[in-house]
Amino acid sequence: MTRSSRWSSPPVAQRLLLIVSVCSGLAGLGYQIVWTHALAGTLGHEILSILGVLAAFFTGMALGAWALHPRLSRTPRPATWYAALEVLIGLWALALAYLLPAAGNWVAAHLGPSPAPLEHWLFAFGWPLLCLLPATAAMGATLPALERWMSRLREDGWGVAGVYSANTLGAALGVLVTTFVFAPAIGYARTAILMALVNLACAGAALYLGRAASAPLDTSPLRAPSLGHGESSDVYPPGAPYRGALLFVLFITGLLGIGLEVLVIRVLSQVLENTVFTFALLLVVFLAGTSIGAWLYHRFARRRDIVATAGLLLTLAAVSTLVSAGALVVAPSSYQSLLLAEGLGPYGTLTAELVLALVVFLLPTLAMGALFSHLSQALKGPRNAIGNAVAANTLGGALAPPLFGVLLLPNLGVKATIVLIAVGYLALLLPLNRGFPRFSLVPAGAAAILLLAPLSLRLVTVPGGGQLLAHRDGVMASVSVVGDRNGDRHLKVNNRFQMGGTSSVYSDRREGHIPLLLHPEPRRALFLGLGAGVTFAAALDHPGLKAEAVELVPEVVELLPHFAEATGPIESTERLTIQVADARRFVASVEASYDVVVADLFHPARDGSASLYTREHFQAIRGRLSDKGIFCQWLPLYQMDRATLNTIVRTFLNVFPNASAWLAHYSVDAPILGLIGSNSDIRLKPNWLVNRVHARRLYEALRRIRLHEPLALPGGFLGQGTALAAFAGRGAINTDDHPVVRFQAPAFAYDKQRGSADLLLEVINGVTAKPDDILARMPDDEWTLASERLVAYWAARDQFISLGTKTRPTRDPVMLLDQVEGPLLAILRTSPDFSPAYRPLLGVAESLHSSEPVKAWNLLQRLEQVAPEREEAQALRRRLFN
Repeated sequence: MTRSSRWSSPPVAQRLLLIVSVCSGLAGLGYQIVWTHALAGTLGHEILSILGVLAAFFTGMALGAWALHPRLSRTPRPATWYAALEVLIGLWALALAYLLPAAGNWVAAHLGPSPAPLEHWLFAFGWPLLCLLPATAAMGATLPALERWMSRLREDGWGVAGVYSANTLGAALGVLVTTFVFAPAIGYARTAILMALVNLACAGAALYLGRAASAPLDTSPLRAPSLGHGESSDVYPPGAPYRGALLFVLFITGLLGIGLEVLVIRVLSQVLENTVFTFALLLVVFLAGTSIGAWLYHRFARRRDIVATAGLLLTLAAVSTLVSAGALVVAPSSYQSLLLAEGLGPYGTLTAELVLALVVFLLPTLAMGALFSHLSQALKGPRNAIGNAVAANTLGGALAPPLFGVLLLPNLGVKATIVLIAVGYLALLLPLNRGFPRFSLVPAGAAAILLLAPLSLRLVTVPGGGQLLAHRDGVMASVSVVGDRNGDRHLKVNNRFQMGGTSSVYSDRREGHIPLLLHPEPRRALFLGLGAGVTFAAALDHPGLKAEAVELVPEVVELLPHFAEATGPIESTERLTIQVADARRFVASVEASYDVVVADLFHPARDGSASLYTREHFQAIRGRLSDKGIFCQWLPLYQMDRATLNTIVRTFLNVFPNASAWLAHYSVDAPILGLIGSNSDIRLKPNWLVNRVHARRLYEALRRIRLHEPLALPGGFLGQGTALAAFAGRGAINTDDHPVVRFQAPAFAYDKQRGSADLLLEVINGVTAKPDDILARMPDDEWTLASERLVAYWAARDQFISLGTKTRPTRDPVMLLDQVEGPLLAILRTSPDFSPAYRPLLGVAESLHSSEPVKAWNLLQRLEQVAPEREEAQALRRRLFN
């Protein structure tokens, strides 16, 4: 047997075509991930931009399927058409790998920092549609071309479900290899180039196999499959009498299917870890379930009645949607149970996410895959490809994100909207049956019960004794204000991320004041990230300072009044303004310059946050700094591991080579590190406080957060420049094209065995500070005294932090004193200036006064002996014992 005859064997040729279908789907979803990342980074991460990219992608596919449908329906050489489509996709993808990054600055400048909603939406949809249209239109036509090719190889014409299943399986594999392998290893641009090579390989295979395994249409007449209602003719598809109804059902099922995907992901974002891998797994399950559903239909549903089968599948889709809603209700407890289960292996959290995704997504996606296959097969005839079916279904998918994500979810809530989807599937029985079959009454009743049941998909964890004070289901996220039993209020986004509140005023306010104090005279400041507004509120205490805050999630701004007691009038003062915008696009497009830029704590593992730690973003911020401008990027050490910290530090140093590291406070439970870069050297004199702080309001504000002592500010300095570079070591930096942090940071979210204090100890032991890095020039005798006091303060600070990692929390003052008295007194002998060790002993002495007066007296005496220059112990002793 010759090689040509071996390939031309129908069973072999069909299997090879399915392999080509898998590869085509793999490249298509690889592109979607790459292009969505590139365009969202350019347009901003507001929901309008993200939905605009998705809508443009699906719209392009629908246009391609619809426009090329007539030619693909009649062509005798579908393999040649398919090869041409793959070549077009590959070549356009190669061009976009270079054009999209180059156009980024122009797009940001055109949109501006705060575009009007209509302008933003038109540009967010129009720009991606224009950029992607040649490729997405070709993608939309590949499935009809593949199906037309398969029909040439099967006399029964039964090929829609098989090709669709293989193509969708390839899409699932594309998500896996792009997210877990290629993008982390080689970056997005090279991944796109690799996918282009896959396209070209598919084209070459198609041309070769097409010559070996195809014959002109008129030499091998095909008959359409019988799907009930008698034998079809050679010309008309079996679903011809229902053509309009079938296309309408395909359109609505595409709308409902993607709508369910949007809603499920929103709910699970309040339960799962919200990393790039979380969303990849959800998408993989969605696609894999659809593929399996199509395969099951291909395998078992041959020669079924069109109307009866469609009714059954629509009912199954409705029932499985309701089952998914029930699974979402118990998702938090189910997820916690999975995390506690043994036998999940070293990647237990990731496995738990996958299992929960399967529980929620698998049943409805099985029905979706079978339903699309059935409806498309019904429309398919010997001279009629499935282009119109693909166009109708994809167009529905294009409309789903804005309809469900923007309009229905915020106004109806998640539960009511999911019930609406289930009812929508049932309502589609009408165009086909002209009435509801009896079996549809069961899911209809279940939908009504679920809607009226006191079950909520508002998944907000409230601490014991606390209460939910406010909640907003926004377009981008669900935002809540939660009160605890102590009366404190906390801001939570998607239930997973606590964004500050009244209990963290001390640390939040220090994050605002430290960078503002390091500038000699700030007049304009920019805060990236708002949270509960406490950090931003620090700007009110600095006379003459005008400040702007940029917040991505509108609902966060709406709920600010709940924190007014901690923030003050930040919404009503003329000196402070709040912008709802994407921080990256705002920085890239704003024309103003700033004396101080403060970037909030961004959880690096949260999908999207890694873009705020890239070299390109840091470069844009540097371009917005004034001559003596300061940029401070706060890092949550309690939300990252050493590898992620090293990458961020290396990236920051790449833009600010002489950057310095500072501690926001000395907590070991939630340590915060600040990276500060500047266009000039930062130097402090011993009398910096007197020279810098003139207003009484500012001094009182600093006193409340313990920054009112001369050594308090320089005492948080850890090191700069070469010392930081030595700590971070050699390695990759985080860029837009190769966002190392995006793929690196989730390791911490999935493996939380190591405490945050361990990383803090690595930092203070691994970075060396020198007095001449931070102290201003002064006479030798003054410099010697100042440097000796500062070095002693740093040594005491490091001892204090080390002690904090060993101290067992207790409410018993006697037990606490037994643990800390000796070590704290030793720290004070190292540096009597180190108030963080002095104040706790004063507090213990005061609490012991009533129950153990002798212990309190002796403790105060020892404090006076260790730090005779300080008067607080003597004043407290007089107040308590006189």
